[in-house]
Amino acid sequence: MRRNHMETKINTTRVSPWGNSNGIILNKAILQEADIEVGDMLQVSTQQIHGRTAIVLETMNEPTLAEKYAVYQGTPETYEKPDDLKDWSDGESFGKEIW
Repeated sequence: MRRNHMETKINTTRVSPWGNSNGIILNKAILQEADIEVGDMLQVSTQQIHGRTAIVLETMNEPTLAEKYAVYQGTPETYEKPDDLKDWSDGESFGKEIW
């Protein structure tokens, strides 16, 4: 359940090396307050607030199949296969696969 409110919570963490990148650890309380769950896709941006640069994390909800195709106006006859599918799906089958 996503909440919608404006209240400032503060947590201290340190930027640490993480493989070839850097990262921070967010504790459970901050994740709960921000309504972020493990596995959520986040959009990371910067924003100027009171003369300082803040890092902003926003969850990105994956659109449902219905949402992805809500504006699709094509038909099966006008559908164009992506280039990465053309190479293998237009060929003949060599085993028991069915096309």
